[in-house]
Amino acid sequence: MMVIKKDGRREEFNINKTKVSIENASEEFRGELNSSDLEIISKDIEKSISQLGNKNTSSYEIIGATISILNKNGFKNVALEYVKNNLS
Repeated sequence: MMVIKKDGRREEFNINKTKVSIENASEEFRGELNSSDLEIISKDIEKSISQLGNKNTSSYEIIGATISILNKNGFKNVALEYVKNNLS
């Protein structure tokens, strides 16, 4: 699946980039997420994005799915920091 970036560039979807962003946000709260949490959340994000059924997605759709899944799993502080890091 291709991701349309904020600046219009296209690149192949890579869940590892999202994982790094989530890890960075988590570090702001003394590692609120452990590696198992991160794996579960990453798989949920991939599933959510693939269920859209599109050949292309936007970085905003990925950000939205990530925020939703972090909140759903009780990581509201991480979600807030993730938003701050990715939408500013």
